[in-house]
Amino acid sequence: MDDLLAAETELEQAWCDLDREWHRLLQEAHEEGVGIVHDAETEAAHVVRDAHVEATSIVDMAQAEAAALLLEAQEQADRIVAEARRAPLPAAAVEDPTGIREALQRLRTELSGVVDAALDAFPAIEATADLFAAPAPPPEPVIDLTEPAPVVRRPGRVRRLLRLA
Repeated sequence: MDDLLAAETELEQAWCDLDREWHRLLQEAHEEGVGIVHDAETEAAHVVRDAHVEATSIVDMAQAEAAALLLEAQEQADRIVAEARRAPLPAAAVEDPTGIREALQRLRTELSGVVDAALDAFPAIEATADLFAAPAPPPEPVIDLTEPAPVVRRPGRVRRLLRLA
């Protein structure tokens, strides 16, 4: 009988040790999961910030380039208009059509570069805007495995029969 009692005590102790270890492992897993989520959120915030900075830089560069090209085009157009006003109309149209064509070709080339730069910047700008506009996903539900679910006991047939008797 004493051997049976000792075995039962030893089994109970092992069961308690197992339960403590299970709770410790659950706590470690929870802490590690919280750390991973925190690290991921921090990294995501850095990526969004970097993308925003990059998009702002691209937009600023495109605006500066467009302003410079616009100024250059305006100066070229002013020179062409001034030349056209100084010369008689029929003579200017006949004498220097190649200069005007070259100026128009340079203007087209430069404006095409500006448009290309602006179009190249759009995906980064839209991606940044989408990141700021998108709502945060709902948090994942937490399942607490440390507490067992409550057991709801319903009267069975035997209890009903006992109550009827």
